[in-house]
Amino acid sequence: MFDTKELDKFMSKTQRRQHNKTKKSSHVVNDEALKLMRKQLNNIGCKLHYCERMRSDGTWGGNQELYAAARLFQVYVVVHQDQPSARIMIIECDRLKPTRFVHVAYHGEDHYDSVRRITDPVDVFGLPALIELDCDGFRPNDFAKTMELID
Repeated sequence: MFDTKELDKFMSKTQRRQHNKTKKSSHVVNDEALKLMRKQLNNIGCKLHYCERMRSDGTWGGNQELYAAARLFQVYVVVHQDQPSARIMIIECDRLKPTRFVHVAYHGEDHYDSVRRITDPVDVFGLPALIELDCDGFRPNDFAKTMELID
């Protein structure tokens, strides 16, 4: 997050300098401009923080992350819900026609659980089976390496 107090100090010093030099400077920044600058900097900071957080393993995602995953991995995401009005919701990936499905369960607590068939293999330590998702030859390990290079 950006420090708005530092921005305020910098801008007020700039305003004083400009005003003292010319007494009629057109470079004096008014309060509305400062508010807009603060808002834009905070929005950028929030987006950067969000992206950094979502890149971490084990971070929970919501509907927008499921939609992004459906597009990236070209899969249908089938959301099973315990609400009578909407038992099943399918998140499609735009005009693409994927052949694979990923099933998750939503229980109304902003958390999704993976759904498996009863016949799926079970790990003795209770860990879910690994599902390899790749998109056009871009494997998850390659993606992780690419993200490390960006840092």
